[in-house]
Amino acid sequence: MLRQVGCVLILIGFLPLHSAVAQESHTWVCSLDKVTGFIFKDGNWVSTNFAANSKFIIRGIETKRSRGTIYQLRSAESENWSACDVDDEYVSCPFPTEVLFDTRTLRFLWSYRAGYIDGRDDNQNSPAIGIGTCAPA
Repeated sequence: MLRQVGCVLILIGFLPLHSAVAQESHTWVCSLDKVTGFIFKDGNWVSTNFAANSKFIIRGIETKRSRGTIYQLRSAESENWSACDVDDEYVSCPFPTEVLFDTRTLRFLWSYRAGYIDGRDDNQNSPAIGIGTCAPA
């Protein structure tokens, strides 16, 4: 599961942005503080804590062609950015993991919702949820 936390944060998708169209305005480096979830042990799913050693980057980009700011997320180890959604309160970066980020408090909630529901009772795909904070880059 530890590898999954880091690997899953490498979200799929790449959204190229060109300097003539966009200008980066906010960048945060985010770290998981605590991660808890479930593992399959002795024929049962049991709760457990996982190492919280993953980091990722969220950036907000002011655009000239669209309304407001576009937000993107990537793993600290990746160069590929994944698009995020924005509502009135939070930046939400979806599946396969989800990161819900508050730009005011710089706190986030991370979740890995795959696993368990697929019917496989093993530790290759353990569901987990984590909390963490971000700091300006």
